[in-house]
Amino acid sequence: CGNSGKYKINALLSSGELVPLGLSASLGGAAVNATFSGGITSNDGVSYTNQFAPSASLDISMRIDIDSKHIGEAGFLVIAAAVGEQILFLNEQRQFVDSAANPGVIIRASNKILSSVEELMVVENLVPASLGISETEVRFYFGYGINSNPNDLYYHLAPLNLIIGY
Repeated sequence: CGNSGKYKINALLSSGELVPLGLSASLGGAAVNATFSGGITSNDGVSYTNQFAPSASLDISMRIDIDSKHIGEAGFLVIAAAVGEQILFLNEQRQFVDSAANPGVIIRASNKILSSVEELMVVENLVPASLGISETEVRFYFGYGINSNPNDLYYHLAPLNLIIGY
């Protein structure tokens, strides 16, 4: 006996709060002491999970506890969404734009003086079905950088996964 074919395993995540998103890293390889968390809810933050029906109204939020050596620095936040091989960045106008339009450019979600904690509502009241989405998987990544070293980016290794389907 044997099984053959294409298989996929999806894990359901459920939490009463934003979930930690794994180890921190930097593009330049520098040590970073920041923590990242995020969550997706369809009930105003009562609970966070990762699997939703296309008709659900979703809020996606993130939190970064900034490395103490970067607090008070002029910097920026970055939010990326990976759908298959496509990478989308949230811009300052709160729209996701395809990175293929500007290869190698990291688009900033906001420019700011970095506080000890940075929290941001990534999307609010997003209904996938209203965009014609009935089934998809999206991996979200959050990061930040400082203007004095804009080519380095501090981020988390484990994605925040969103699974839309029936």
